[in-house]
Amino acid sequence: MISARYRQIGARIEAFQQALPRYLSQLGWNVKKTIPGQTSFMLELKKGFFDKAVIKARGVPEDVSVEVEGPKN
Repeated sequence: MISARYRQIGARIEAFQQALPRYLSQLGWNVKKTIPGQTSFMLELKKGFFDKAVIKARGVPEDVSVEVEGPKN
């Protein structure tokens, strides 16, 4: 699992939630499931036959925390 926390960036979690799937599709990932929320969201992803990943993002007005579970490549 990879996790990162971005402080004082002023990102809106709603905008991030909308932009991330578009970016991931450009990288070849398919979003299989989305669980939206007001301050957090989760995406289940699939790429090819075997690669699967889960992205969890949480936000407060100035900070965003992201966790990625998936293939290491």
